[in-house]
Amino acid sequence: MRFWITWVFRQIEEWILPYDCVICLNISDQKRDICQTCQKQLPYLLYACIQCANSLPDQNSLNQQCGRCIKNTPYYDRTIVGFTYTTPIHAWIKQFKFHKKGIYANILCQIYAEKLIAYYQLYPENKPQRLISVPLHWRRLISRGYNQTDTIARYLSKALNIPMINSRHIKRVKFTLPQAQLSRKKRHHNVLGAFKVKKRIPIQHIAIVDDIFTTGNTVNELAKELKKAGISTVSIFALARATRSCTV
Repeated sequence: MRFWITWVFRQIEEWILPYDCVICLNISDQKRDICQTCQKQLPYLLYACIQCANSLPDQNSLNQQCGRCIKNTPYYDRTIVGFTYTTPIHAWIKQFKFHKKGIYANILCQIYAEKLIAYYQLYPENKPQRLISVPLHWRRLISRGYNQTDTIARYLSKALNIPMINSRHIKRVKFTLPQAQLSRKKRHHNVLGAFKVKKRIPIQHIAIVDDIFTTGNTVNELAKELKKAGISTVSIFALARATRSCTV
């Protein structure tokens, strides 16, 4: 019901007020708050490791693993990312994550969903059966007021026609420090044992939805628990990737 109320108000708003581009501030030439010219200039992640989405040199690297994933294979199987975590993406995600600025979530989710739709049109056999957002511990949920990854997952669920897993199935049972405050080495130990699958999930392929992929420790720990519970394939959907140069 709330979705339809939001949709009706959005239609009225579109009729009364045009979309304005959040970058150049001109009237947008499409039905979103960014014009086509500015959208083309966003920092898209083009060439990346098929497993962890770390940046790779060129198009010859497509569908390849990076050296790190070959040496230390993560529990998740594939990662699809929309953007690199640079200007203006990092500012937009922070505004959405910590200040509930939904306009930026809408822009990022709309563009990212288009990338996923195009990908699964080419590779329908790789499409996951369910989506799950990275769970927040209840203490973090109370302090923040909402789970931003759940908002992203719900948008992608509608756009891709992939159902979401009920949050009762998996919980964040360990209260952890924010990963952004820790060194790369400490992040791994911070999330160990953070998740627990509460109910059996009778499917084979799940995609974990996150906002930012940095070291991958959080999603890897969640993927480990899903694999232990019988899930055979785990994909990662993330709006942005904090990258560093990597070779195949």
